[in-house]
Amino acid sequence: MENIDLAKDKLLEGKYKIVVVKDNNIIFKSDKSGIVPMYDFYNSSISGIVSIADKFIGSGAAKLLINKNIDIEELFVPIVSEGALELLNKYRINIKYGRKVKKILNRTGNDLCPVEKISLRNDNFKDFYNELFEFLKNTKQI
Repeated sequence: MENIDLAKDKLLEGKYKIVVVKDNNIIFKSDKSGIVPMYDFYNSSISGIVSIADKFIGSGAAKLLINKNIDIEELFVPIVSEGALELLNKYRINIKYGRKVKKILNRTGNDLCPVEKISLRNDNFKDFYNELFEFLKNTKQI
């Protein structure tokens, strides 16, 4: 079984929001919601060549991925936003996805996701990361 197949299978079982596989071993997984699993992965010490399956990727999650010191063998995501897909393609990330959406909405579906708003406000990664950190801290997600 290929790394991405293992990651994808575990993700689609429904327990996890992100699964990271290296050398046919799951090296990171999370059942937390929102951007927190990707934030935790970004802050992990994981490096090298990995395959990743994630529940959904917006531009904020894409920024975390492209700025982490890893080589992404393949990325699988059931839902990806147009902005995230554009960014991942720009950085030549090999992505397979189920459905492309215009934007990632908040949990109630009545507005843009707060992390997407932060991402749109901050082209500079350091500024994005700092505002994301403050948001997660203030909303007691970290």
